[in-house]
Amino acid sequence: LARAEARVEVLEAELDRRSAALDDLRATLRDAQRTESEQQGEIAALQDALETCEREAADLRDAREHDQRESATKIAQLQQDLLAMKGPWHSMKTALHESHEALEDARAKFVVQ
Repeated sequence: LARAEARVEVLEAELDRRSAALDDLRATLRDAQRTESEQQGEIAALQDALETCEREAADLRDAREHDQRESATKIAQLQQDLLAMKGPWHSMKTALHESHEALEDARAKFVVQ
């Protein structure tokens, strides 16, 4: 009977030890699950941030392309305006030169007389 009681005490101690180990394992599992859940939350947040950055980059590319097209259009218009002004400018330059020559001729005639 004493041996049986001793054996029961040994078994109870073993049961307590194993229960404590099981409790430790459960706590470790909870921590791991919490950590995994936190990591999944962090991953989701990072994915959202990445998608936001990708959208912003696409918007910036679209804006840059629009600005480039607009600038090309303005440059083409300025070139056309410049070419359109070249004819009148040349005509005015020729007229000024002819007026200057006429003035020189008139002055030469005036000096001769």
